[in-house]
Formats: sequence, structure tokens, C-alpha cells
Amino acid sequence: WLRAFGEFGATVMVAYHPYSLPVYTYVAFGAQGLPAMLPVLLPTLVLALLVLGLSHVTARALNGVRPPPPLGNSSLGITPRADLDSHQGDRTTHGQSPRIEFDVEKRLGNFRLQAAWSTRAHRLAILGPSGSGKSLTLTLIAGLEHGDRGSIRVDERELSDLDPADRGVAYVPQNYGLFPHLTLIEHLYFPRGVDPNAATYWIERLGLEGLEDRRPSSLSLGQQQRVALARALARPAKLLLLDEPLSALDAPRRSQVRDDLYALQQELSATTILVTHDPLEAALLADEIVILEQGRVLQSGPTQTLFRRPANETVARLLGAEYIEYGICRSRGQIAIGGETLISVAEPELTLGERVGWSISAGGARFAADGAHSGTVDSTVTLGVDQRVIVRIGDARIGVVAGGGAFEPGSSCRIDIDPQSVQVWPAPTAPSVQAAPLAPRWT
Repeated sequence: WLRAFGEFGATVMVAYHPYSLPVYTYVAFGAQGLPAMLPVLLPTLVLALLVLGLSHVTARALNGVRPPPPLGNSSLGITPRADLDSHQGDRTTHGQSPRIEFDVEKRLGNFRLQAAWSTRAHRLAILGPSGSGKSLTLTLIAGLEHGDRGSIRVDERELSDLDPADRGVAYVPQNYGLFPHLTLIEHLYFPRGVDPNAATYWIERLGLEGLEDRRPSSLSLGQQQRVALARALARPAKLLLLDEPLSALDAPRRSQVRDDLYALQQELSATTILVTHDPLEAALLADEIVILEQGRVLQSGPTQTLFRRPANETVARLLGAEYIEYGICRSRGQIAIGGETLISVAEPELTLGERVGWSISAGGARFAADGAHSGTVDSTVTLGVDQRVIVRIGDARIGVVAGGGAFEPGSSCRIDIDPQSVQVWPAPTAPSVQAAPLAPRWT
């Protein structure tokens, strides 16, 4: 009771002694009527309107917002590669990508991120499972998080001490980061330093014409994703950061947008850094890949090199390897997998007598009447109109996708294996995990 009385007393003192303007207006209006209040109300309303107008003009000036002129050549924004020869400014020229270097460290509770990378690749990917530090690395590059130590450089420019808006970075967050009260066109003109020509171009290029006055609630997920992408592309930047941009899309839309992103990367002058946990996305959308797990870099390098020669079994599994098996190198390019069976490996050269882990990438094995290897059907799994047949050759099991035909467990078959599709990595003396069960696995 005393606390409530005290709060009531404080309210009375603040509001009524002396009167605040709203309280004075209410009391005077109740006592004397509207005519007596006009000398107070009119100046107040005029002043309020002036403040609103001034703040609106100031905000537009600070954000660089102005009506978009006709589409034409511009020296700002992330423009198509075809336009680069006619432009100068803070962008890379056609055929050249900036050197990206980062060495960052960040501790969050018991989690510690330590990531380093240096490359001139035009398309980069950070791949890893959930909780490995992928998105945190991206936010450190963008400047949305501050690391405990480290350096982030684009060419000779150090970004670590710069504000996010001054880093020359475009960022598409995982949830797209759209403001519910802004229309599509207002989103594109929201960032500082927007290029109106670039905004107009990307509205047309990404198929957003006619949606300029819509808010996010009236857009599909695919349209929201394209709005977030157009907003990022409408300002000058050397880096385009994409944080799992396809994670919220269904399978058909995901496949379409993935292909659209691939085509878009061929146009852009900016270097793209993609965060994903999908090895298929990384293979299609990246020239180089960094593999992260539990905040540590397990392996980094050119995409083809990583897929053909993972550093270890963990990396191989993160890159989508299935049916992990083991063998012994019998020659520079062959692995003995049991039962006198040898499979060929395209690269790299292997050390004689070395124990290795291996797997075959999707589509690397196929049935053939005169195939080089004899096998036995172990089991089958129906995949829509296709079926995956698990075949045992030597002491190993591999998955082969077949378009049709009857494959009975226990029946004999012959298969060919493309040496280019065999992934190989050094293996410990004893397998780090137990052999997979004979039942087929869903992927």
C-alpha cells in the first residue's frame, strides 16, 4: 500500500506540479473550453509539424535517398560484370578479385571461434554443421560483431576498426532482416549511399517489378529473399555476404534460387562469401571452401581439391560422403578393398601400404553388363522413380543409383567406378567409427 501510494504521489508531482503541456491543455480545456486553448494549441501544432517535416528531410538527406533517375551507367553499386569496363570507382575490374584475408577469434561462453583464410577466389563458401561458427564469422567480417582479436583485410584495406557502414560490405542475413513497416522500394533506399541506378537495375533483374509498394507481409518467401538480395546489391561493396540465403525455401524454390544465384555470381564484380551447411550449394556456388567445426578450421582450399581429397573422415562426411569404407594402397593409383578387389583413384598419388578411408561421390558408380567390378546386391531403397542399390564389392559397400530394373538382394551384378569420383583421405590405424549397419541409409 505504501509503495503504491508513493508511486501515485510521484506521478502527481511530475504531471501536475508544475503542469506539463498535455495536462495543462486537458485541465484548461475542461475549465474554459476550446476558444481559450487556441492560442496554446495552434503554435504547438505548427511547431510539431515543422519538427516532423525537418526530421523527414534530414533522414532522407542522411540516407542519400532521392528519386531514381532513368537507368544508365553508374559508378556506384554492385554492377554486372559486363558493365565493369565502362566504370571506375571502388570496385574490382573484370577478371580481378580482391585479396580477402581474415584471422579472427571470438569467445562466446564456452564456445571459441578461431578462423583464418586468405584467398583471391571470386566465390567463397564457409561450410559446416549448425553451431560451428559459420554465421559468427560472417558477422565479424560485416562488423556486426567485434572479435576478441584478429584482422580483416580486403586488398590492403584493414576493416577491423571501421564501422559496418564504412566497410564496403553488402550483407544478406539468414532471416533476410526486412522491416515490416517498409515497402519494397523503401527497403532498397534504406541503406546509406544507395545508387538509384543500381536499385532500379536489380528490381528489374530479380523480377520484382510491380511489387515496389508491397510490404514483407504481402510477399512470398522467395520474393522476400530477392528483396533482401536487391537491397544488398544496391550500394557500393566489394564483398557480398550471404548467410544461408536458401535455408527458408522449399525444395523446388531452393533449387531454382540456387541456380539464379549461380547465374548472378557470374554477373557480379563483388566477391561473394556464402555460409551454408549444404555441400551441394558449396560445390555449385564456391571456387574455394573453408570447412568449420566447433569453431576450428578443419580444411580450406579449392572446391575440387577438397571434394577429391578431404583431410579426414569428418571433412568427408561434411562434404556429403556416404558409405565410408577403408582400404590399403597397393599402387600409386589403386586401393585394395578386400577380396582381391582393387579400385582406381584419379588423384592424388597415394603412398604404398598406406591405410586410407574412401567413398564414392554421387553418380560415380553405375551398372554395366561388362563392368570392371563384380558385386552382390545387398539391399535397395526406392527414391521416387529411381532406386538406390547398395552393392557389396570386396569387403566394402557402395550406393549405386539405378533408373529401373529388378535388383534382388543376393543377386550378382557388374559395375564401373569412375576414378575421378573416388574421395580418399588418410585413415587412422583403426577406424575412428564403427562400420555402418548393412541397412540402407536415407540422405
